[in-house]
Amino acid sequence: MSDKILDRIQKILDRANHPGTPQGERDSALAMADNLMKVHQIEEAALRARNVARGIGEAKRHEVTDEEIEWVDSFDEFLPTHRNVAALLANLAGVEIVFKSSYFKSTIHVVGYPDAIGYFKMLWTGTYLVFSAQLFPKWNRNASAGENIRAFVEAGYKWDYVWHQARKENQPFTRTSKGETVEVACPPADNGWMKRQLAKAYAATGEEKPKLTHGVKNYRNSYAEGFYTSLRDRVMEMMVQRRRLEAQAEGGAQMVLARDVDAVQKRFNELFPPSTLSYGKAERQGGNHAGAAARGRTAAATADLTGGRGGVTGGARRSIG
Repeated sequence: MSDKILDRIQKILDRANHPGTPQGERDSALAMADNLMKVHQIEEAALRARNVARGIGEAKRHEVTDEEIEWVDSFDEFLPTHRNVAALLANLAGVEIVFKSSYFKSTIHVVGYPDAIGYFKMLWTGTYLVFSAQLFPKWNRNASAGENIRAFVEAGYKWDYVWHQARKENQPFTRTSKGETVEVACPPADNGWMKRQLAKAYAATGEEKPKLTHGVKNYRNSYAEGFYTSLRDRVMEMMVQRRRLEAQAEGGAQMVLARDVDAVQKRFNELFPPSTLSYGKAERQGGNHAGAAARGRTAAATADLTGGRGGVTGGARRSIG
């Protein structure tokens, strides 16, 4: 039953992940998937409460388990943000996690019930892909020069990087001069050609090109901070709704759900005694570029928290699986 419910949730989120899905439908799909997960847990808890009352032992599939899964690279520039996001999603999924890292790899040790672990993995993978899609754009061979320039500039990259990226993709920027097609020189020797193409790309969507005075690191950190802040607000709102659902549980489900939380915590403490853990404060990324923070908030608002299958594209960076 757990596999079926997770497959159903995955299909709902995959549909929401399609690039053509309106924002309203994305939000509805996320709420539907999360409510489906919580209702499933409540129904399972009620069933187990009835079985216990009848003297029937709980099935082995309801036992707490743990799993170690690989996630971002130990040297990822956004590691503090990823830690904060994973902690939010773990709380939402009802699992306990510990971050492990070494020089070679970084992992998350997850403790919880199998369906909750599966749900956490889906949530993390989808969020990671949405976060990365704008910061690690791929060259679009079917897009105009201005559209590609905009994608990379909005990821925080500088003009010369975008110019070299175009040449790397065998699509160097060109312009017509005296009837001949010539390659555009690398900025600033392009006499503002790339800036004009960027302005055209904004004009095509009815937007005004913003002033670009940021440093790459400052811009990307601001984006990450905006993303996390918006995602945190969304998750907190979902947690309030979950508490309402739990308060409405009947048939002894409330007691079983509380016992489930205790069982997960007990198993977690056995694997990782509190005395062996040292929790550092969440690192503040810094950054103050308002445009980037706004784009990060927008990305988080559209994140459908899928399992990774769908229309979202990002950099070639390994996600949980």
